[in-house]
Amino acid sequence: DDLGAKNITIIDNAKDKATEELEKDAGDAKDKIDKLPNLSDDEKKAAKDKIDEAVKEGKEQIEKGESPEDITESKKDTVESIDKIVDNAKLADEKIAAKAELEKKAQSTKDAIDELTGISKEDKKNAKELVDQALEDAKKAVDQAKDSEAVQAAVSNGKKAMDEIYNK
Repeated sequence: DDLGAKNITIIDNAKDKATEELEKDAGDAKDKIDKLPNLSDDEKKAAKDKIDEAVKEGKEQIEKGESPEDITESKKDTVESIDKIVDNAKLADEKIAAKAELEKKAQSTKDAIDELTGISKEDKKNAKELVDQALEDAKKAVDQAKDSEAVQAAVSNGKKAMDEIYNK
């Protein structure tokens, strides 16, 4: 029954290799999350905990694998899950940066409105309220963005809205 023993060895080797690769991918993913500058430590920990959970489930699936194909498929699915967690963390990080950028733009626009001469206090107050509203709308658009392009569009549109208020 050498063939049976040989197949078991091949499958065990495939499981070991898949598990090692999975742990390496998970480590790389956690490093990427740690490098995100805008996420809090708690947000980073939450993302890394999700990665640990995905790896745990992935290893369980790999162990259940009865063929090298099963094992490869389980590893691939787990890596995709890990990549999605990293992508979501990157998007969250980008959204935090985008909101900070919008808040800075709103403040500089309101400061510029204050510097205008020949305009009543009431008109300045109204214009600054419009800037605050444009800021809130832009931040809402950032929150709802599903990808990086949508975040960038929300920032761009928000800044444009603020400029239009100033230029009125």
